[in-house]
Amino acid sequence: MSWQPERILLFRSGRHLRTAIDALRADSPGCEVTVVATPAAASALDQNGIDADHRILYDRTAFYQPWPFITSAAGARAWAGRFDRVCVLWNDPSGAGQVNVDHTALAVSPLGFTAITADGSLIAYRTGTIVRRELARAVSSAGVAVLLGLLLFLPARLMRSFRA
Repeated sequence: MSWQPERILLFRSGRHLRTAIDALRADSPGCEVTVVATPAAASALDQNGIDADHRILYDRTAFYQPWPFITSAAGARAWAGRFDRVCVLWNDPSGAGQVNVDHTALAVSPLGFTAITADGSLIAYRTGTIVRRELARAVSSAGVAVLLGLLLFLPARLMRSFRA
């Protein structure tokens, strides 16, 4: 049985591409990394030696968005690649400001992805974590709406009955 190198799809959404590739190669020696990037990042791909066979240029929108990506030629190529692992570059160690990229990565890998921080740390990020985070945001938004309703709108309605 022949050994196959791990095939990794990496969404470039940060500026630390070299660090990310080095971290992936340290974690999985001999891995084959294919980078998804917007056309604006083409020079960064060239600088890091990413050849045409290992790059997917996404040009449907300026930023990653799940539905446009899935329905694009880049999305079709990502799906067809049958990658072993999907990774995302995170500029912030907590992943703040990355929600569209994260959701786009989940469109290709529904069970989760590996986040790579600027210092080269690899963080396994599973779908359950994202669902819990989004549910917490939705619950807090609903809570704020209810609180505003009780504190602002209810007193205004009560005061209306006194203005005759």
